Order: sequence, then structure tokens, then C-alpha cells
Amino acid sequence: MLLILPIVVVMTPPLRAAAAKLKVPPDLVWNSGPLSARHQEFAHQCADCHVLPFLHVRDSACLACHKGDPAHVRDAALQKKLFGGTRCGECHAEHQGGERPVRTDSGLCTQCHADLKARLATTKLENAADFVRAHPEFKLTLWRGPSDEDYIRVAPTDVANYRQQTRLKFPHDVHLKPGLRTPNGRVTLTCDRCHVPEPGGKTFKPADMNHDCIECHKLNFEPYDPTRQVDHGSARKAWLTIQDFYANIELKDAPVDTVDTGEIQRRIPNPSAKAMTEAERLQGRVRAQARADTAGAYLFENPKNGCPYCHDVTRRPEEARQGANDVPWEIASVHLPRTFMPKGRFDHERHRTGKDKTGNPISCASCHESVLRSKSSADLSIPGIESCRVCHGGNTQVATVVPTSCESCHRYHREGAMKPVHAAPTPPSGAIPATKDATP
Repeated sequence: MLLILPIVVVMTPPLRAAAAKLKVPPDLVWNSGPLSARHQEFAHQCADCHVLPFLHVRDSACLACHKGDPAHVRDAALQKKLFGGTRCGECHAEHQGGERPVRTDSGLCTQCHADLKARLATTKLENAADFVRAHPEFKLTLWRGPSDEDYIRVAPTDVANYRQQTRLKFPHDVHLKPGLRTPNGRVTLTCDRCHVPEPGGKTFKPADMNHDCIECHKLNFEPYDPTRQVDHGSARKAWLTIQDFYANIELKDAPVDTVDTGEIQRRIPNPSAKAMTEAERLQGRVRAQARADTAGAYLFENPKNGCPYCHDVTRRPEEARQGANDVPWEIASVHLPRTFMPKGRFDHERHRTGKDKTGNPISCASCHESVLRSKSSADLSIPGIESCRVCHGGNTQVATVVPTSCESCHRYHREGAMKPVHAAPTPPSGAIPATKDATP
């Protein structure tokens, strides 16, 4: 009965359509295993995928729901060449349970990546078949500018280009020196003082001036009132703050929260006059602008205490400015990468519980030891593949190392999964257009 009855039902279209409405259709007894979590909602509706009995699931059945999913490679012609003869079900195996119906064995990748030239003669990618025996050295994605999307891929062997361009002056060796002198006494900074893990532990929150640096690096502009500072992040806003500060002193009175040391030289009010004369106002504006120019130069041009201490600052030509409120200085934008390997995956949190090659608990210096000697933000302290091979093996099960498949570090052809900087991801050119009824 468990064999004959389901056969009769699935081979008779009217009976199959009627049985599909049952809570437990007869052919459910043939189910070879649970569906993935994402497909559980129609687990009893076998005919949704198995359109023709006793035949493999057709690609058209998959694309009926996955119309809006991107292709595996950006180029549409290349997508057809590489995957045109591959059925979806060959790689997306259902009835295995789990979170997603994607094969995780390395064979999924190595059937192409072990000999890429045979698949695509023009490829610039190197072959990869096993993490230990046949895997190229890591390449970092480094910004080169001028636009936000200008990046190059660089290997450690390319010494001339193996340096990052952040437009930020930051010596790690100075900041990590034991007994660093600060306004609050001597301290010894650790890596996690500035590199704070984001929820999940895979990436770090961007370093923030107002949170990580302001304790030592003040942004005050008036020597006789060190409590007054500008906000970090906008040169225009800082310039307007400076102008407003001195305009208030000259035309009104010092702001109520300004500390008077007797040196700021407030305007002496005329008790017999109800208001400033136009001549006095004009003179006050001239004095305020002159004092703002001096204070602005102190903040934006002082290489020891001002913006140039950390940033590249240029003074704009007079003819390029539009009025007194236009900022006379330009600060180069900073490019701090969220990750150097956007095509790979690395979980810092999971590595905190292990031990390094000497048997000691893993610390930041276990992998980034050279950062302790770094005198420039251009220096890179990203470990190479040999550092990872100390603990991570390849596809072969070895008791002394962690088995590492391709899926351990890579997402399968996930275009734009993670950007090096904060940039809106662009859809692949080979993507299938999304529709309103698409179900990812």
C-alpha cells in the first residue's frame, strides 16, 4: 500500500491535485529527509518542486520562486557558459535538513577551481584545491583612489604595493608603548581600546575620534579658553563654530559657558548706548573675522596640535573660496577598511578561545605581532596563509589541526557580500531581474 497507492496518486493528475490539499499526502511516505529551514513552510507540498514524478527537480521549478536571486557570476554570458549545463539541484541538495540547501563540501568548489584555466582561459584567478596543499597566498583588497571604488588586490610578495593608503597618520608603536603619557596620567593601551568587536565578533566597529582619541587629542582653538572645542568630522562645521565664537565676543558678549581668563578681551559695553552703532558693528565684524582667521590657522595648520597631526590638510586658494564663510582648508577624506579580505570570512571571536603555536592563549599579537613596531598607518600587519596553516588543515581529516573546507572561509559566489568601505553594493550585471512575486 505504501508503494502502490502513492504511485497511483502521483501518476494520475486529478488525484495528485486533490491529494496535494491533504495535510498528509500519500507520497509523503517517500520523503527521504527533512527540508532545509527556509523550505519548511511547503514541506508537505511535494508537487511544488517535483512537478514531474520520478524525475529530478527542474530548474524552472526553482526559478519560479527565485526569480530575483543574483546569478553566480556578474557576466551574463560567462554565467551561461559556466553554469548553463548545471542543474540547480546538483549543488543545492534538499532533503538534507540544515539551515540552507547548499553543499558545503570542498568538491563543490574544487570541481572548477582546481583547474580554472580549463573552464575559462582568460581568468586571472589562481587555482585552489586544498587549503594546505594547493591554495594561493592571501591577497588584500587595498584602496588606491581617487574614487571610493578604486581598489587593487595585492599579495605580500608585491612589496612595492603592499602598503595601505588611509590618509590617516597613526603610529601604532607610539600608542602601544607601555606607560604612555596622557592628560590623566600614564597608561598602557591595548588593542581592544580602539578595536571594539561588533556584535557577532566578525568585524570591528570603526575607530571614532570622539570616543577613542579625544581624551588626548583635543580640538580646542582658543589658547586662553581650552574648554572650547570644535566637533570632529566636518571642516565646514568646525570653521563656522570658530567664526561664531569670536562673533559672539565682538558683537554680543562671550558665550555664557566660556571660561574668562582675562585674556579673551571681551568687548567693553557702552552703558550709555542702547545698541552698537553701525560703525562699531562693522569694526567688531572685522576684528572677529581676523581673530577667527588666526584661530583657524592654529587648528587647521599646526602640525603639532592641529588637524595636520593626523590628517592631510591643504589650504584652498583664495580665488576658490566663495565668501568669508567658505572653508579656507580642505581635509582629505580618510579610508579605513572594515576588512582587508572582503571575499573571505574570518571570525575573531571564535579565535579568542584557542591557543597559538607556542601553547599560549591567542592574543591580538599572536597574529598581528608586527603592529607593535609599526610607525606608519601605511604598514600592514595581516598574517599570511602560513600562519593559518599552523592550526588549520585542508580537506583531509587530521587530529592535530582543524579541518578547513572552502566553505569555512568563503561564501559561494556571493558578489558584493562585504565592501572594504562603507559603500552601497551594486547589483551584478548578470543578475536576474527581481519581480514583485519573487520569494528569496
